[in-house]
Amino acid sequence: MSNIPGLAQWAPPLSSIQGAASASRAAAAATTSKKSATAAEVGVAANGDANDPDHDPAAPKGANREGKPADVLVGSCDDRHDRCVGFAAQGECTKNPGWMTINCPKSCNACELLDPKVRCNRDRLGIKNEHVYSPGDMNAMFSSIQQTYGSMYDINVLSTDPWVVTFDNFLTDREIDALLDSVTGNWERSTDTGTANAFGETGRVLSQGRTSNNAWCREECNRSPDVQNIMKKISDITWVPKVNFEAFQVLRYEVGQKYVVHHDASAAQTRLSCGTRILTFFLYLSDVEEGGETAFPSLNIKGRWTMRWFACAHVHVR
Repeated sequence: MSNIPGLAQWAPPLSSIQGAASASRAAAAATTSKKSATAAEVGVAANGDANDPDHDPAAPKGANREGKPADVLVGSCDDRHDRCVGFAAQGECTKNPGWMTINCPKSCNACELLDPKVRCNRDRLGIKNEHVYSPGDMNAMFSSIQQTYGSMYDINVLSTDPWVVTFDNFLTDREIDALLDSVTGNWERSTDTGTANAFGETGRVLSQGRTSNNAWCREECNRSPDVQNIMKKISDITWVPKVNFEAFQVLRYEVGQKYVVHHDASAAQTRLSCGTRILTFFLYLSDVEEGGETAFPSLNIKGRWTMRWFACAHVHVR
């Protein structure tokens, strides 16, 4: 687990992913387990019409070279899907408001919510204005980790300014299986955020700096008791409730794939209703014999934490 501004990752060469070491390592700025690095089928979605000049055959659905979102007409309120009426009758406007509000505004009687300033208003969303940490709380949390959890995990404090802490044996094999099984079949090439349209939708552009495959922990994943237990363990350690978590990003690094030096937080996040990211909690889900690392170049820290399967939880300040 860390609150470090810059990190980089890369995957091992072919020779190192053919075997399965059994190091039983888990961590939160680096997390691995006894799970072996076996191969799995990775599906990448096609991207629209191949005749489209913006089409990139390697890009996931909806991504294009310029990162442009869908074209919208301000003042319009039309359903985009021919099954919107049926979806609304099944209660999806309440069950799945994010997708339904944008794609089925007429059927959901939610035309005014197409305006992101209305839709994303903190009061309307019921988001509290109190910060999750008071001054000094984050440092107190990190400072207490060894005393509180030293009997449960093999803990290493790699840096205190800023904090980087690792935990061995953080995850069980059952928890890893549940997390990976729940995202099977949902893999697609990692993308970066593009531009936004008047409805607040952002486009996607095929990432050149992050070349991994990506899947999100959604409905089935979030319903899993084992995944819920992972979230509870993270919440207990960080003193941050689950409501402040982003969904798990589950990443798969193939031979030679990488994520270049980057910041997990940005100034633009201060304008989001949820607030800015304050912590990143890495969960490493496999072992390999050699190769692959997470590095914090500004701190001269490199970790031989396995980069085959990888999950990342970002925690927001409020």
